[in-house]
Amino acid sequence: MEALIVIVVIAVGLVLLGVSLAAIAKGLLIIAAVVLSAMLVFFAVMCVFLLLSKPASGEFDGFESGGEEQRFETAYYKVGEQRLKNIFPAENILRKRIYSSGAQKLRRIKLGENHFAIDRHSMVIILLGLAATVPSLIFVISMIGFMNRISNMLG
Repeated sequence: MEALIVIVVIAVGLVLLGVSLAAIAKGLLIIAAVVLSAMLVFFAVMCVFLLLSKPASGEFDGFESGGEEQRFETAYYKVGEQRLKNIFPAENILRKRIYSSGAQKLRRIKLGENHFAIDRHSMVIILLGLAATVPSLIFVISMIGFMNRISNMLG
């Protein structure tokens, strides 16, 4: 909410300084394209991790917070004799449904010296994130092109 207020205040300030609404909209679209590009890189890297991971069977072993350096709780899974940290922080919504006890199909990946678990929920986030980011980025880039064509026609 605070970010939205900051954006509105900056936009009003730019309008008062004489910047056109079209230039402000184009700037916002460029910022959105940069953010979506970063998200695309993130989800693409996570898909590579998913492809490089190995199947495993494990059991949910509770939540743990990493102390001051880690603000969010993380789910842990018991895979054989190892206790693996999930690659993403734990969800707060629908916890009982997402993190249920009993045997679960997981993926495990080694990154450096650390081993991580990728649970089914994380797999869905990775795949849906990639599937939603690509068309969103294409749409934003096409809107930037559309605004350029309109401004060339009017200017």
